[in-house]
Amino acid sequence: MYISLSDIIKNELFVHSKILAGDAGLNRKVKRVSVFDCHCEEERIEKGIYKEGDLFLTCLDQFAKDKTGIDAYFHA
Repeated sequence: MYISLSDIIKNELFVHSKILAGDAGLNRKVKRVSVFDCHCEEERIEKGIYKEGDLFLTCLDQFAKDKTGIDAYFHA
């Protein structure tokens, strides 16, 4: 059984969260969840690690002061 992203974000844990990718995918079924809040450098990102149905959660703190590398982070 899978759950949709729109159902997940109804949880009070996500009351202050923002969907950066737009509303179009909110009914997609989530199969796996990854939480990542560590500093991430482009050469450490394993290409193709994410699959269809993955939900990736992060606070993006590492980009709060310097946005350099944020595009590579999202397109890994």
